[in-house]
Amino acid sequence: MAESRLKILQLESDRPLWEKAKKKREEDEKAECAKAEERRRAVEVEESRRKMREFQEQERERKRAAAEAKEKERLRREAEEKARQEKEERERKAREQAERARQAREARDKREREARWKAATQAEEVRCAQRDEQLWGAGAWTPARALERLKLQLDDFDKIKFSEAQPLTFRAVPWPVLTDPLDIDIEQINWEAVETFFARAKVQMLADIEGYSSLVGKVHRAFHPDRWKARGVLVSVMDEELRTSLETAGNVVAQAMTPLWRKSKGYT
Repeated sequence: MAESRLKILQLESDRPLWEKAKKKREEDEKAECAKAEERRRAVEVEESRRKMREFQEQERERKRAAAEAKEKERLRREAEEKARQEKEERERKAREQAERARQAREARDKREREARWKAATQAEEVRCAQRDEQLWGAGAWTPARALERLKLQLDDFDKIKFSEAQPLTFRAVPWPVLTDPLDIDIEQINWEAVETFFARAKVQMLADIEGYSSLVGKVHRAFHPDRWKARGVLVSVMDEELRTSLETAGNVVAQAMTPLWRKSKGYT
């Protein structure tokens, strides 16, 4: 018992020492924990900085790559646009060249057609002039000869297949007028001249009323605008001024023939 009490007393006397040691140990542990926490935070800060640097580097790389891709796309588009413009320019020049060639070809063809048409027109005029001279050149011109000429020329006119190679000419038309064919011109083709011709023809054909009616019908049909169109009469004339003059004169005869034809048929 005495020994136990001695030990207890000894422990009690050592309490300040071991409490001090305990306190120091706790303080050391606390300090160590603080240092460990500081080291941990330092590591976290460094890791955060490392990640930030890495992110910034990645962002710089991303922006660089994006800028590079954008530049490549810009260059590609510029190249495509340049190629497109160059292609359009080549095509435009090709079209212009083709158009110039077409126009030159058409102009050449037109000149050649006009030359052929003029030659054909001149040949037809010579033919008609020779015909008129041969048939009607001798002797005085009379209404009876005018009637005979109209009948013959109507048949000739109906047989012609009009084209640029066989063009319409003034002398080829069977104008129903009393004027000498060697002196006739387009200014003499008018309504009154047509009426005068058929007034004389009716007197000459009193014994052949049916023949007169048939003649009126033939002339009416020969000058009908639809018939001229169907036969290509006017389109065979390349000279616009001449074509217009012949068309106008033909229409005058057609208009003058309508009442004569209606009267010959007994229409009111």
